[in-house]
Amino acid sequence: MRGAPALRRQILLMAGISFCAMPYGTLLPVFAQDVFHGQAGTYGWLNSLAGLGALTGAFYLASQPAENRRPQLITYAALGFCASLVGFALSPQLGPALAFITLGGAGMMLFIAGTNTAIQTNVADHMRGRVLSYYVMAFQGVQPLGSLLAGWLARHIGAPHTVLLQGAAGLLVGLAFWWTGRRPTSKWLRSSWPGPSADAHPRLVAASCIVPG
Repeated sequence: MRGAPALRRQILLMAGISFCAMPYGTLLPVFAQDVFHGQAGTYGWLNSLAGLGALTGAFYLASQPAENRRPQLITYAALGFCASLVGFALSPQLGPALAFITLGGAGMMLFIAGTNTAIQTNVADHMRGRVLSYYVMAFQGVQPLGSLLAGWLARHIGAPHTVLLQGAAGLLVGLAFWWTGRRPTSKWLRSSWPGPSADAHPRLVAASCIVPG
């Protein structure tokens, strides 16, 4: 991934997924108690397997050579994460739900770490801090707004329908950015942006990830 258009698309995609899909963890206690009729142990299983999926995704990304960490992987990870949320919301029993939430954790980690790596390895050193401020705002600054909306929706339509809407909205966002990535870049995206430095080498950069808990 090189240039301003791809970088901006990744940051905007991060903001969209952070708002639509990542706040699903706010509703996991409701799933554990009211949907799957469990207790603290059920909630622990949901969190643990989401974390296991995230750990697996991190190891997979770290094992890939730099040339395989392409922007397509980031978009596909976002789509896989959101599709897993849809499957989780539609799961009638705990077993399938645990499988979907594990896949969702892997997709979420691939998306977060892949985006972080792409940004930090494609921005000039003297501009990296400024660009990362946009990334952090898109990643962690937008999630509380999504959590507020998720809580409000869950109160009116229930937790399963809310997570279903979150996953569907995330899929629409991911597909929209996948489609725009295939089309000629707009004038706004072609505007100036700090590019990679001459000595920049692809590397995996640690990403902060808040596993729902």
